Amino acid sequence: MDNYSLDFSSYRLPFLDDSEGEESDTDFESLLEMLPNDAITLGRTTSEVVNWTSWKMEDLFFLLPLQGEEWNLALFRLSWDDNWGKWQWVADCRIKGEFSGYKMPALIMLKALFNHFQIDLSMPTNAAYKNLLNGIKRMPDKFL
Repeated sequence: MDNYSLDFSSYRLPFLDDSEGEESDTDFESLLEMLPNDAITLGRTTSEVVNWTSWKMEDLFFLLPLQGEEWNLALFRLSWDDNWGKWQWVADCRIKGEFSGYKMPALIMLKALFNHFQIDLSMPTNAAYKNLLNGIKRMPDKFL
């Protein structure tokens, strides 16, 4: 399907109020409790950033239907950065288009996001990202 639009500009996750920023010192379980009931869990990735030192990153990816908005769906994640030592919400992108389910837009947005981050899915160090996509591809659309 080529009849869709993606948006990588900054946006506020609709379930966060003004007092709850994307960056939070709240623990993982409390953050998960904030998720709306209609949020769809896509999966998890873990990776290691190697620079002058190294640290671990973990991301839980979600899809959220947007009601009464210009965009149909939002892709976001709950992200752990070992370097900063905290969890935070990250609003990644939104999509609008005509879709019969959630699987196709989830794959479109994740592939575009990984491309946006210049993640080469053919590299063994990026297997977690490729595995996430493959797991979604194998799922029947009715479960997304």
